[in-house]
Amino acid sequence: MRRSKPFCKVSGSGLGLIAGPGTFCSCSTSAYDLTRGQPLLLQMLGAELVNRRNEQKTRRGEARSDYVDTNDFAAAVEGVVRAGTNAAFENHWEESNAATHRILSALAWATDEAARTQRDIAGLESAMHETRLTLPCEQTFPILERLTDDEILERDGPTYRFWVPLYRRWVAWRWRRSGCGRNASTRAGGRLCQMEGHPRTLLEGVAKGTDLAL
Repeated sequence: MRRSKPFCKVSGSGLGLIAGPGTFCSCSTSAYDLTRGQPLLLQMLGAELVNRRNEQKTRRGEARSDYVDTNDFAAAVEGVVRAGTNAAFENHWEESNAATHRILSALAWATDEAARTQRDIAGLESAMHETRLTLPCEQTFPILERLTDDEILERDGPTYRFWVPLYRRWVAWRWRRSGCGRNASTRAGGRLCQMEGHPRTLLEGVAKGTDLAL
């Protein structure tokens, strides 16, 4: 049975993106591309835009027009990615096992939305080796296919990419913020992470080189 889509729940009222002439098309297209039209994520971006604009006008006393621009949109995207709590992404992450964390983290680290949009299995396994997030070869493909079925990843021929690029950015940010990069220290074969000041192990209870239960 397929799992429910993790990013589709809508709560509260929707917020429109208010962009000035010449920027509306760019902002709205970017918002759709980053979220793949997921209502909750679009709502989060809209709320971040409105909150940032109001803060600039009321708290900082900055003179602002009634429109947002592409710089405002870029800042709002970063705000959503770096939010202290982001249930849209955290729910899927917390429901996933350590092996899935390895694949998502390595793929997020090895791709972007520009020149490196996707990776095949060989490229992903190379990235996993470089980041010391290796898995037994026989485990990689089934996890990739499950993530594809769940619409977390998208397969294009032999290559895979994140279905929702904003989730890729969140995973990549979590990877950087946690100190889990290639120079991170390890403890008992796990990778000690710091997320919002609280120590966590990205791969809890996993010894280096040990097979992981899926």
